[in-house]
Amino acid sequence: NKKHGPQIDVRVQVSVSGEVSRARLLQALLNILANAVESYDGLDIRKPIVVQAEAEEGRVVISVEDFGCGMSEEVLADATVLFATSKEGGTGFGLPLAIKIIESEHAGRLSLESVKGRGTIVRMTLPTQRQRGQA
Repeated sequence: NKKHGPQIDVRVQVSVSGEVSRARLLQALLNILANAVESYDGLDIRKPIVVQAEAEEGRVVISVEDFGCGMSEEVLADATVLFATSKEGGTGFGLPLAIKIIESEHAGRLSLESVKGRGTIVRMTLPTQRQRGQA
């Protein structure tokens, strides 16, 4: 009986929009979702990963919440450091690249909340209009 990964529950209203580099934002989301899926490895809990996007005044907030293994404060601190990884065969590139895409390329903000044994929430806040002169 082969186990499947967790389901992904996407909750995005069609009215949510922003001016972004589609390919780059997709790369950031894929890195974050890959981490979320991996956080379920070895666990019997199969609550879905929840992806939400909401429009706020002049910005869009995208969140990815998983109910996987979570991270200790030490691992959480290392998660954003390039090449730091606690995963076998990991590169330590996923979250740092997502941060670069969100913060440097889109003038947004990426934040992490995690509790070991409970799960992780990654929040990306992006302005709806790109500043001229940005990549």
